[in-house]
Amino acid sequence: MKQQWDKRGRLSVLTGTLSVLLVGCGGAGSGGGSVADGGIRGTGSSVGPVSGFGSVFVNGVRFETDGRVSSDDGLGREDQLSEGMIVRIRGEWRSDDQGVASDVRYDDTLRGPLSAASWDDAERTGSLTVLDQSVVLDGQTVFRGADPVTLASAPADYVVRVSGWRQADGRFRASYVGARGVAGAPFDDLTEVEIEGDVANLTQETFTLGGRTVVFGDGALDDDIESLENGLSVEVEGSLQSDGAILGSEIEPDDRTRYFGSDEDFELTGPVTEAAQNGQLAVSDIPVRIDDRTELDDDLLPADLQPGLLVSVEGDLSDDIVRAEEIKRREGDAELEASVLSIDRAAGVMNVGGVSVRLSTVSIITGDDDDRLTLSSLSTGDLLEIEGIQRRDEGGFLEALTIDRDDDDDEASWELEGRVSDAEDNAITVLGVRIQSNSVPSGLSAGDQVEVSYRQNAGGSFVASEIEVEDDDGSD
Repeated sequence: MKQQWDKRGRLSVLTGTLSVLLVGCGGAGSGGGSVADGGIRGTGSSVGPVSGFGSVFVNGVRFETDGRVSSDDGLGREDQLSEGMIVRIRGEWRSDDQGVASDVRYDDTLRGPLSAASWDDAERTGSLTVLDQSVVLDGQTVFRGADPVTLASAPADYVVRVSGWRQADGRFRASYVGARGVAGAPFDDLTEVEIEGDVANLTQETFTLGGRTVVFGDGALDDDIESLENGLSVEVEGSLQSDGAILGSEIEPDDRTRYFGSDEDFELTGPVTEAAQNGQLAVSDIPVRIDDRTELDDDLLPADLQPGLLVSVEGDLSDDIVRAEEIKRREGDAELEASVLSIDRAAGVMNVGGVSVRLSTVSIITGDDDDRLTLSSLSTGDLLEIEGIQRRDEGGFLEALTIDRDDDDDEASWELEGRVSDAEDNAITVLGVRIQSNSVPSGLSAGDQVEVSYRQNAGGSFVASEIEVEDDDGSD
């Protein structure tokens, strides 16, 4: 468990930080601020998805910038970034979650034509195929240009850029998907592609990345690559040929290898790629060392650090290893679809279907058209779909990771999914809300994962119409 002073400190700061989001500040900060007076928490690199602007929010820190972005992918300004894009920030950050960036860097993970797509709107999961690479979609993926339903209905009509993480199984997990229609797009937009992976089947002129052939010459290799060899992790930019091969114009070390080699404070958000064993795991293939001084998030145990779990790590990067001081869960373990009953904008807290929902600097809010929204965009009565982390403190609340406002739907009942904190003969408590029921499943106990359909009656009580208990594998 975290120490109480840390929780209170973060919550008091959160109110001030959220006020920046609520007034809708746009554009960049001055870039000239000093973090010396607030107590330096870190000086180095912070790598993770953008969660907000005014200036740039990454890993829960609001970084002032000068408005510039370093990128080889056509992005040069902060206002060209989007929530969900994974960036690397060099700079300083304080214990009050404010910082100053000296450099903001972005690089696509994949870019090219979409050949296949699927999406389950009920489960909020799906997949894309880009340049033969499989991309996993989930409720935290941010979409721009086209929603996942549209992409799944006509994948061949789009080219996409993906910002995400390579997983242990070789697939990519998308944090951001930007789509552009093929019709009317300039020719270069359709043929200029980017791909990353491990070199295989190397010959004098070709190799493959995830099954896709890359043709290269001596001039394509970056200075940081002495020679190509099978198993080397690289990133390739080039043009798509008529036979499907990529003519590589630039071959560089992939994003992961660029983190190595410097002694600095380091923050990273990414999926676990190697399970914790003997005091070490890997996050985005970066070795992370843990010990009894490492502070783990609420309800998070070393045994929970299994491949695929999305986490944030803060520590020191030295000798190509991160020595973790703190590890936080960034994987949603609870979901809620209900109407807003009240909003405390100053505190960044909503009552949604009886559940206390708290926003943080990593929360992302979107509308039906994937429009960028802030808390000030939401109103009482709005129907929201929320994915977040279930917290037990202060009677229980939901820490929101993603919030999607449904402008068209008017659900007859609300739904939530989470762990039971209390079970009675005629009621259960989930996500801090007590829900009455005449049919509580026999044997239900605290800690069980349930899906509940419910509604608020005229007297203000919450009443369940259905309660389903999930098995350990997530099935009903």
